Amino acid sequence: MAVAPPAQPAEDATAWVEIAALRAEVQAVKTALDTVAKRLTAVESGPRAAPPPPDAGNAASAPAEPSVAPVPEPLAPYSEQMRAYVFGLIEEERSAKREEAARLAEEARREREELSRGPYEGFNLKVNSLAKVLDMGPSQRDRYFEIARTCWSQLQELRKNTDWRSEEARAGFQERQEALQTQFSADVESLLVPEQREIYDKLPLWTRGPEYLGQVLPPGATGFGQPFQFFNGAGTASSFQSARPRASVNINVDAK
Repeated sequence: MAVAPPAQPAEDATAWVEIAALRAEVQAVKTALDTVAKRLTAVESGPRAAPPPPDAGNAASAPAEPSVAPVPEPLAPYSEQMRAYVFGLIEEERSAKREEAARLAEEARREREELSRGPYEGFNLKVNSLAKVLDMGPSQRDRYFEIARTCWSQLQELRKNTDWRSEEARAGFQERQEALQTQFSADVESLLVPEQREIYDKLPLWTRGPEYLGQVLPPGATGFGQPFQFFNGAGTASSFQSARPRASVNINVDAK
């Protein structure tokens, strides 16, 4: 008897975007400080107003010196003016990154929503996202769905019929599970062309597995908040989302 796959939890698509935004803010701080340092060096090494002649009475007979416009003294390190300038640059960059993060998050949400539609039942997100990464044709998508659904159902039946109190039964389950997963991998690779297999082999093992029904991202992409699926000792399917990393940027410039 086929076992229906569990419904997929809503993915927090903004998590990885927030991480990227925070990293960009740190870079913005470094860039702002570098800009201030360069301006300070330029002012300190620039031309100064010529000192007054020693005898003002002989000024008329003295040869005329080139006129040099006075240059304000450089800002003292950590002055309030510098503090305001640095934080102004940081806030401007931060605002731009927030807007960009919001835009990317909305794009990710719409993409996930679109990928979750289709004729592949609870496997829509997995099949459609993998097909997008590998550029699979319609016949490949349909075949992959059949392979994934068959293996998934077999694994659920195996769990259901395993006596988890028996050490021998658990060992038998492990052996049978590995055999099903090996067969699944072989069946999937058989329907891919060499170019697709090259990309497929670079995907994380857990996203390639028959029991992962979440979104498949391109090789090297990071998607915090991706849904994971696991099974406890009683053979019950559960879903959860990865912890959402947090980061903070603390800037302390004391006025002196």
